[in-house]
Amino acid sequence: MTTVRVLVADDHPVIRDGVRTRLERDGRAVVVAEAADTPTACHLAEQTRPDVALVDLRLASGGHGVDVIRYLHEHLPTVRILALSQAESAELAAHLIGALRQETRSLTAREREVLDCLAKGYDNREIADDLGITVRTVNRHLENIREKLGHRRRSALIRNHDV
Repeated sequence: MTTVRVLVADDHPVIRDGVRTRLERDGRAVVVAEAADTPTACHLAEQTRPDVALVDLRLASGGHGVDVIRYLHEHLPTVRILALSQAESAELAAHLIGALRQETRSLTAREREVLDCLAKGYDNREIADDLGITVRTVNRHLENIREKLGHRRRSALIRNHDV
């Protein structure tokens, strides 16, 4: 049985303790790091390379949970992230969607067009034909998109496009 390595980022020690106790109870998960603020969470993530990060969106000091999520997305894209919050669901959804859309805005207009075609199910030749560019240029755009979004697979790029 594989043990899941978890980072817990929450500014409340009682919450961190409760999460650790609950996760480690049956032995399927181990908390490899705990942090109360953004800089510590990012530093510990680099050191411990967790499989999963549980991140409170409202860290009391040193930044916000969204900053931790953005850092993990950019520097450790294989880490699965679960956002925790006591905020109302509508407020939380708006905050997360806004933060995630900022990531997509870093794409150029042409990269967004390539991603749109990809989401339509086009292969590279069809994208090239549709946009009036070469397949080699499509490949270059796809590499840039993969680098910016932190995903290698086409299916992950398409899922990110739908956010």
